[in-house]
Amino acid sequence: MYKLLVILFFVPFFGACKQKKSTEDLKRIFYNKKGLFDKIVYNLRNIKLREGVTAADSSYMLVLKRSDEKLYNEITALGVFDLIAYYDIHCKGIEQYDFQMNWLSQKKDIYFDFNSCDTIETRKGYYRKDEKNNEFWGLGDGWKMWKLVEYLDYKQ
Repeated sequence: MYKLLVILFFVPFFGACKQKKSTEDLKRIFYNKKGLFDKIVYNLRNIKLREGVTAADSSYMLVLKRSDEKLYNEITALGVFDLIAYYDIHCKGIEQYDFQMNWLSQKKDIYFDFNSCDTIETRKGYYRKDEKNNEFWGLGDGWKMWKLVEYLDYKQ
């Protein structure tokens, strides 16, 4: 009887964890955690100044693990498994942070980007799909979400 109860409880639980999340589900999760994302961006800016990280040091996860374990743990607890920082000299040096998430059960990458210089793609309600079917949604306040289907080959 005990084994039957365990199976009846855990099988639906694990099945629910693996369900595909819709775009609206992902947005809702982000908005529920937006305060944490904003706090992390604020702290990342301070670490960049304090640690002297340059644009060449684009992967923050290793820098964070060495320099600020508390912040590193907060970031990974949100479901971030990669974090890349960009320094844009054309936008008065304002940083862009790409958070690659592990929130999807399918094999597509989902990203949340913060870029206070981008006023078009980060505008709430913005939507675009490129020729490779990558999708972009503006979330407001400098944030956008995008789903990677296939990398684009950019010609120089």
